Amino acid sequence: MSPGFINVYPSWKKVRVLVLEYGAPSDSAVFKKRIEEALSEIGFQAEDRLIPHLALARAKGPPSQIFNLISSAAKLSLEETTRFKVGKIDLYRSFLTPQGSV
Repeated sequence: MSPGFINVYPSWKKVRVLVLEYGAPSDSAVFKKRIEEALSEIGFQAEDRLIPHLALARAKGPPSQIFNLISSAAKLSLEETTRFKVGKIDLYRSFLTPQGSV
């Protein structure tokens, strides 16, 4: 896999999680389809909003610290040389609550 770009969830106005999304959107679509096919074999339904990503950090500090985190992440170089093989994927289900993700 090749890392694609740094992003934030749920939005740039309300940053809660800093993530690394993978490759070009077409690569992510192929990856998503493979995950969904494998999960459907064990009874999971496809989810439209699934976006393959790696969570790097959760934002729980004041806005100034969150801004510094995003600024630092934006300076990361995600060149083709950072390509890597994935040997195993562990999936976790998170539940959103008013207090955050659990």
